[in-house]
Amino acid sequence: MTTSVLHHAPYHIRVDGQKIAYHTAGDPSNPPIVMVHGWLSHSRVWRRQMDCLQASHYCVAVDLLGFGDSDSPAGGDYSLDSQGQRVLAVADALKLGRFALMGHSMGGQIALLMAGKLAPQRITHLINVAGVLTGALCWWPRIVTKNQMRLGMIAPFLVPPTAFIFRLPFITSMAYSAWFYKMLPLKDWVEDRERTLQAGIITSGYPAVCAIQHTDVTPYLPNITAKTLVMLGRDDSVVPVREGGKAAMGITGARIQWFEECGHFPHFEQPEIFNRAVVDFIT
Repeated sequence: MTTSVLHHAPYHIRVDGQKIAYHTAGDPSNPPIVMVHGWLSHSRVWRRQMDCLQASHYCVAVDLLGFGDSDSPAGGDYSLDSQGQRVLAVADALKLGRFALMGHSMGGQIALLMAGKLAPQRITHLINVAGVLTGALCWWPRIVTKNQMRLGMIAPFLVPPTAFIFRLPFITSMAYSAWFYKMLPLKDWVEDRERTLQAGIITSGYPAVCAIQHTDVTPYLPNITAKTLVMLGRDDSVVPVREGGKAAMGITGARIQWFEECGHFPHFEQPEIFNRAVVDFIT
């Protein structure tokens, strides 16, 4: 993939003509850690971790193509290999040679691909947070959310009223309950809800989830040499917990950090425990 830095917009690069956005925090001379968000998410999902790590690390959080502030082209290549290559393009643009890598959900699946196939020699530490491995998803994202994305592509006139409905408190509580073991106050994650409702998400959401389901990273696990931590909520209702267990078993020396009474977002639900574990692991 060809890459060019947009000097007038220092927090964006272009990869094959598409804008890829990212956020940074910390001193660029510090050890780098690159963060990759999950499906229907965005780079600022890592804001609590960037606040914690910026004193000791150079934090780079990427908006994958189709999400956050990156472009969301119709007919774009939303394969996980290509998404991983775009993350590497950001690392190249920032002149990051070797770096720690943390991915959540779909981002965990992409991180596994990067560490086991695309650039194993560049990853020093790998943190897989509730990551997908074989493409398996729990029933709510597999059936409900996926088909909502598909319907939005078929009938785009339904998207604005659907977004309005999903902002109603009762619907918000029902539609996003799979994210958490215990629903957090909306003020703590309203930005993240709004990102799932942005117009461009319809273009990328359905092909992205198809890419998740059609990608099995298992064959690449033996190639991973990075020191690896798998972080799992016991009560994840988005990605089956067995996915993380299989990933840990397939990577030499990997260990698991369990979060009790925790769902798919341990970095939201138990941020202090999560951040402390990450700091201990990468320092």
